[in-house]
Amino acid sequence: MHSTKTSNTYSLRVRKPIAFDRDYSPDPPGQPVRKKAKVQGNNVTPKRGPRKYGGVNQQQQNQVGGEAVPKFAVPAVQDPYFLTLKTGRNPTSLAEKWIHDYEESPDQAIVQMLQLIVASCGCSGKLDANMIHNMQWKDIIERISEYFDEDSGDYPLILTTHQFRRFRNNFAEFLQSFVIRSKNNILFDVTLMDSLIQLLTLLSDNPIRAFRHTATFASMKLSSSIVDVVVELVDLKDKNVIQIETEKARLLHAGTNERLERLLQAKTELDQKIDELSAMLQYIFKCVFVHRYRDHVADFRIICVSELGIWIRIYPALFLDDSYLKYIGWSLFDKVPEVRQKCISALLPLYENNKLIRRLELFTHKFKDRLVSMVMDTDVEVATKTCQLMAHIYRAFPVLLDPGACVPLYELVYCNNRQLAAAAGEFVNAKLFSTSTDDKNVIQIETEKARLLHAGTNERLERLLQAKTELDQKIDELSAMLQYIFKCVFVHRYRDHVADFRIICVSELGIWIRIYPALFLDDSYLKYIGWSLFDKVPEVRQKCISALLPLYENNKLIRRLELFTHKFKDRLVSMVMDTDVEVATKTCQLMAHIYRAFPVLLDPGACVPLYELVYCNNRQLAAAAGEFVNAKLFSTSTDASMMSSSTSILAPPVDNRQLIKDLVAFFIDGDVHRHPAYLVDSLIDICPMLKDWPTMVDILLSEE
Repeated sequence: MHSTKTSNTYSLRVRKPIAFDRDYSPDPPGQPVRKKAKVQGNNVTPKRGPRKYGGVNQQQQNQVGGEAVPKFAVPAVQDPYFLTLKTGRNPTSLAEKWIHDYEESPDQAIVQMLQLIVASCGCSGKLDANMIHNMQWKDIIERISEYFDEDSGDYPLILTTHQFRRFRNNFAEFLQSFVIRSKNNILFDVTLMDSLIQLLTLLSDNPIRAFRHTATFASMKLSSSIVDVVVELVDLKDKNVIQIETEKARLLHAGTNERLERLLQAKTELDQKIDELSAMLQYIFKCVFVHRYRDHVADFRIICVSELGIWIRIYPALFLDDSYLKYIGWSLFDKVPEVRQKCISALLPLYENNKLIRRLELFTHKFKDRLVSMVMDTDVEVATKTCQLMAHIYRAFPVLLDPGACVPLYELVYCNNRQLAAAAGEFVNAKLFSTSTDDKNVIQIETEKARLLHAGTNERLERLLQAKTELDQKIDELSAMLQYIFKCVFVHRYRDHVADFRIICVSELGIWIRIYPALFLDDSYLKYIGWSLFDKVPEVRQKCISALLPLYENNKLIRRLELFTHKFKDRLVSMVMDTDVEVATKTCQLMAHIYRAFPVLLDPGACVPLYELVYCNNRQLAAAAGEFVNAKLFSTSTDASMMSSSTSILAPPVDNRQLIKDLVAFFIDGDVHRHPAYLVDSLIDICPMLKDWPTMVDILLSEE
């Protein structure tokens, strides 16, 4: 993958040392400190009063005709781009308009872009081309600062009034649209990007919160959009490399090639663009992110961590490195729950991606203890997401967590918060049902043994054998826990006089059998579901059938259900006539699966209730009974249709002809109902032969 070099591509027009951030603290991130008063000699500089403009006190200016006006500075000359974003119009159209303006007058368009940044801070200062070309940026910012009311706590980015509620999203969308639509040429204009990045960098380090906040927000959103462009360019470069190799192979027989020269030139241009944009990203990261991710204002930290998570996920080739990941790790200690939540949200998609997991090993070891402690976070959402993250970490690094680290997660499955308990249950499930891990371990051991036939002793084999022993111990220990709970709780409560107790027990036992059949798919456990089929409460019976259905649908498990099926066959047959329609419907579906698995098990008398139900006026129940009738009546249809795939439609297969006659005979001989539409309706969706119109026409026209 491409490696980025900052020094040889991107250089700012005036790159001066970053001013010392007044918010900076050597304390750990997330522990902001109070600003200290500025000291001159032995005296503390008093807080200055409101600025005066032309001899008029600013507080006096805030009163017009005796009425108060908004505290934050409203630009004397309203910026048209700012007004458009404030009123909620289409930011994409605004970006296209700016590009059109740039093509006509680049200097004026650059001034307009920078003026939008200033106006978005709530500052009434006005920029012009002369200032940008002839003044240092530090001096420009000092000048526009004089047009800002520092005593005001409000500015566009944080206002929630009707006219500003859409501004934040519109501003971000405008920056994104600007980058996407400028990616071919304008984005690489040194004058534009140099000026924009200089302005944002210095504003983000300004003691005025509105400047810092707006510049940080704009810098992070701008960087996220640039990351998207870089990823797109890297993909193009990869395709370009493949094309170059193809052309080189062709040149072995054809001499020089103009197309190869064009491809090589395109590769050079792509490399230059990737280098330049990557350098921009790294410069913004060092000059904005590194200072603002620990700002005393929580929203700054939230913005930084959220956007960094996006960069790492979208462009892991550059950002999935401990030099960037450490900032997320440090932010896990933040005192504000939303910052911690954003950190976990940034990490989750990384641990879910198997291609990235090995590059997270060092980070995981370094911040493991903090992550373990966060499952008990005071904020429920943070704790829930951390439990989900710990499940992914366990799957990736199963030997990383010692038994003591797992105890808090075990306890949380009893939490009264449903989401948190389920998240902890996900971890327990991953740790409890680790047979797949054990199988992989056995395969690894056998592989190493085969290698040792030619290579003597092997430390890796010893480690694998030790890991197998540990896995066996864990499985045995957890299985013993389950069996103890089953004997001491389930066996007593599955027949409790309170129906809800019985429902819980049967439902969970069904889940255990389905998920871990190696232990629970045994008649010593199945019999409890069989006995519960006789329960007087319909919902208990329905839960029993729901537990059995996925077992009979699994061909790998079907033979282990034979004894259970013989034992409870009569009860299941009687339940197709259950007073509860849902129970009867599910039982009919189950009987169809049982017939497919054990076709000689059901005698003709056991099938009569199912035959009668195809005429039921309940659509779902009739369709379920029809599924059984279809399985029994058309059991050879699959073979017949396969054999007749090459037969002309004018000569339909004999099987279809005979089976349709059998269906008609079934209706006539049954003498149950005189509405054939009921029978057809119950079979039409599952029996394709009912739509074999040529066969039916042939039968009707035959002399028989």
